[in-house]
Amino acid sequence: YHWYGGGPPIKRRAIQLPSGGVQVELHGLQLKVYKSSDTNGKPIEVTESKCMAVKELKASLCEEMGLDPEKTRIWDYFNNRNYALLEKNADKSLESCRIFDQNPILLEEQNADGSWPYQEKADDSGDLGVGGSSGSYGESHSYSADVPSTGEPLQRGVVGLQNLGNTCFMNSSIQCLSNIPPLREFFITEAYKDSLNRTAFKTKGKLAESFAGLLSLMWRQDTTRVAPRNFKYQVGQFREQFSGYGQQDSMELIEAVLDGLKEDCNLVQGTKPYTEVKESD
Repeated sequence: YHWYGGGPPIKRRAIQLPSGGVQVELHGLQLKVYKSSDTNGKPIEVTESKCMAVKELKASLCEEMGLDPEKTRIWDYFNNRNYALLEKNADKSLESCRIFDQNPILLEEQNADGSWPYQEKADDSGDLGVGGSSGSYGESHSYSADVPSTGEPLQRGVVGLQNLGNTCFMNSSIQCLSNIPPLREFFITEAYKDSLNRTAFKTKGKLAESFAGLLSLMWRQDTTRVAPRNFKYQVGQFREQFSGYGQQDSMELIEAVLDGLKEDCNLVQGTKPYTEVKESD
């Protein structure tokens, strides 16, 4: 460097991982940002850390777009619909709100009379949510949801999975697992709840719940497509190599998911008893 010089420094953020370790975030989330007054216009594109808080993103975007934060609300604009109002999760990170790479964001501008263009509706759908083409414009859902699109009745299980970045490897893995009848029925019939292990290391039962919710959506009669946002998030919390949006190996993901499901449905609760292995007779 001292001999030949160098270019400007390229800054990258070091982020805290769920396991407690630290990782350099080489690639941030690329977000497409719209204003409610011009949803048909070209969005601005920004790149932010997945660990950035919602309130920090809102403040930064309002400053860049010349909006008053007090008269602006921020929405998850997934599939160009008002999917979830992010205001009530202002202190949460973008990742924990299931904001993914290339995710659209909407800044809703308050009307002159103090009202809002879009009314938030209560979400009573739990972890599944009801989104996609069947949702009404302006309806808000839980951010911890996989998102189904509905249409004409098809053969059950004939469902597409939406890409969330370079996640075609994950989609192929999910399709394989969902077509194993004993595994599928164990989760769709909720038989897994009898052995759900909330003390499981790392997963705490959440991976099994998200997998069951995803399969239930995929095998509904009227579902045509699902965006597995919550499932991807839970897998990333369990295995950090799958928390980003780069290409991964499908077989490695299948092994990771089965390993996590085994822990979540392990009948041995708490600390497992030590079993001494005999070395010889």
